[in-house]
Amino acid sequence: MRRTALIAGFVVSTPGLVLADAESINGTLSGNASATDNAFSAASGNKSPDMFLQIRPGLLFGYETPRAVYTGFTEAEALDYVAHYKEVSVTVRVGARAAFVVTPLTDIAFTLDASTGKLNALQGRSTPDQTTTTLVPAGAGDIYQVAAGESAAHTIAPSLHIGEGLGASFVETFAGGGALGRSAQASGTTSITKSYEADAFSLQVGVGYVRFLQYNPGNPDTGVPTTGRLDRQFTPNASLSWRHDISRKWSGSLSGGVAAIVPVGTDPYDLTRTYQKVYAPTIGAQLSYVDTWGFANLAYGHAITPNLLIAQNTISDSGALNVNIPLAFVESRGQPPRYAVSGSLGYVHQQLVDTTTSAAQGSFSGEHFDLGVVFNRRPGQVFGLRYAFQHQGADAAALIPVPAVTSNTISFTFALRYPARVLVPQPKRQSVRADESDLQSPNDKPPEPDPGMGGNANPKSDE
Repeated sequence: MRRTALIAGFVVSTPGLVLADAESINGTLSGNASATDNAFSAASGNKSPDMFLQIRPGLLFGYETPRAVYTGFTEAEALDYVAHYKEVSVTVRVGARAAFVVTPLTDIAFTLDASTGKLNALQGRSTPDQTTTTLVPAGAGDIYQVAAGESAAHTIAPSLHIGEGLGASFVETFAGGGALGRSAQASGTTSITKSYEADAFSLQVGVGYVRFLQYNPGNPDTGVPTTGRLDRQFTPNASLSWRHDISRKWSGSLSGGVAAIVPVGTDPYDLTRTYQKVYAPTIGAQLSYVDTWGFANLAYGHAITPNLLIAQNTISDSGALNVNIPLAFVESRGQPPRYAVSGSLGYVHQQLVDTTTSAAQGSFSGEHFDLGVVFNRRPGQVFGLRYAFQHQGADAAALIPVPAVTSNTISFTFALRYPARVLVPQPKRQSVRADESDLQSPNDKPPEPDPGMGGNANPKSDE
């Protein structure tokens, strides 16, 4: 606890530094005090109730020129349990983004993110309205992640745009007994979009390369052998999407396409393995409501995707409802709402794809419910009360046996920033509307949404 307090105190006591109108440095401090009935994501019969504290001090950087914007953040997280105290777990996250206006019709952006963490504590880093249903290995293992990306867009005509993107990511997980999962992915996409007054049509084509490694050293003393599995594959895909603005606040989208898994190479742990190509349709649908201060988003997706956390290919069906509803009636008329109800409801069913037979073999399922009441006391000061329910499990035929895991967690959350004002605008999320009007902030000024408050941009679905 002493180490946690020292880290938090350093950031709180460091004065915010504003260097100039075009650059700024802000100190941040967020975290939660929580009580849970399953501290280490154990099977239902082995739950360990506990209370824990997560403190995340950090710095937010920004630098802006007439034709470029540079932003970045660094954040440490200290995780400390009460009943199961051994030592304070300290993990870190860093990220950077650079966006350039190459010409009046062309822009390009680069991103880089890296983090370490505990698998059973990842949910605490997101806000209730942005929580997604993701299947992860059970237990309190460690995770290391690195991701980099590049994207560019060019306007051919006022209503015709082309774009391209490159991305790469690496995930490594460590579970009990020395079990290791190591996944890497690289991808490239190109797209063309035609816009009309209330509609936008996009065609996207891409290809990726994925490498999965699962390794367990065994135990020579007890005769348990070393086991492993290595999969390498290309993942070509193509899709067509349509976005339609139903009204000033309502919009929807539909998408459809096809994706494939094309295995390459051999498995050094089993040289007799043969592979089959796998093909599957991809389907997406979304309905969104966007208002000045809040949003509601309902999404469904069917896709064939690599799950880097469990090092397996999956055919997934997922649905998610994300909402952030301001409680305007609590305030005096004309005042910005300071209270909001923020939450999400999600479900995912993933069938594991065996590239040896090209058939689905076993499945995982997961559900989550996340609900919070948020109080935006003033710019740079956000407090909340949050309840989260998580469940995941696998059937008996699953390639990776995962016991049923259920947890209930109640948290008091806070997010502070000093100085409160962020001078350099932070990157926005992808628009859900054809006219992209949901990217405009109230009063046409784009202040950075306070951490934990949610926002009026598109919450990413599980597609």
